[in-house]
Amino acid sequence: MVSTRARAGVVARGWSAGIALALTVTGVPLRAGATEPVPPPEVAAPPLPVYRPKVVLDLRFWPERAARGAELRLRPIDHDSSSAQARPLTGPTTTVTLRSGVWQLQVRGRRHGADLYLTVQPGQPPVDVELTRRGPVDDPRLQRDRKLMFGVFGGFVATYVAGLGLLVAANGREKRASRRDAAAYEAAGVEPDTGAEIDPAAAAALEAAYPAARLRRDLADAGALNTAGAVLGGASIGALVSLLPIAARARRRAAVLELGLGGALLAGCGGWLGTALGERGRLLDAPRPSPTRLDDRDGSRIAAALLTGIGAGLVLFSAITLAHDAADRRRRARAFATAPWAAPGLAGWALAGRF
Repeated sequence: MVSTRARAGVVARGWSAGIALALTVTGVPLRAGATEPVPPPEVAAPPLPVYRPKVVLDLRFWPERAARGAELRLRPIDHDSSSAQARPLTGPTTTVTLRSGVWQLQVRGRRHGADLYLTVQPGQPPVDVELTRRGPVDDPRLQRDRKLMFGVFGGFVATYVAGLGLLVAANGREKRASRRDAAAYEAAGVEPDTGAEIDPAAAAALEAAYPAARLRRDLADAGALNTAGAVLGGASIGALVSLLPIAARARRRAAVLELGLGGALLAGCGGWLGTALGERGRLLDAPRPSPTRLDDRDGSRIAAALLTGIGAGLVLFSAITLAHDAADRRRRARAFATAPWAAPGLAGWALAGRF
């Protein structure tokens, strides 16, 4: 088309053809080997911003008692999320200013909550929000499960009775050994625990009345029973302490803290108990162990055994509590759940569940 106009210009007027050709070449770029100009690339116009007017919206929550102390969260769905809001609820009603569009409304209280979607538009009427009791899946608190409480309380009773029985048995055995040893010293005519060297004849009489090997075995058995009883007694205290978060419906973190505290006691006091038992073993390895000297050193061993038992009880029963809570939450998560749904002129219920 360009070359046709150029030839027509030459036939009419030679000088004007040259001008027309120059204007055509400089005005529209030509492709090599082509006769038509390349069209300019199309540039898409930027989208026009959507105007969203502000809407003052009244929210009414019920039951009224469930709304106090809860937290309200509003998050936009179809526009900029920077306008999200979060505020505490001090009463059953509140007023918010939102841009028109779709919003997600969430309420998180101590035991109740709500989760629904709202379509906000000018002239929006007040919205009624029903707060439903939250299930164990969403509730951060432990459930007051009767079976679990009876199980932990049964553990407390069992460890307490067993520990008390072992302590009574150990005390009786140790007293019999001490009385028999004192009688043997009296029969041999030797004063016990004086540190003086015993006459060979008196030593033979002492050994015949109550052999040192038998005394050593009786004292070792009494000490083992006493240590086991103290550990079980401490475990009963740990079981009782681990029962408190369940009975009070405390947060799960309380059981986790008890688990950590029990682990620390079990590790630290377990080492202390090992040291005390080693010291007792060295006293028992004497040619003839002295019950009086063992009694003087038993305070440290009993305290270490008691604290070790508390740590073991906290670890065991807190772990049972957390495992039961996790299993119960998994079971509840598979169940169906319902929640209210509202929109301008519409209302209904949403059904959700895992399949």
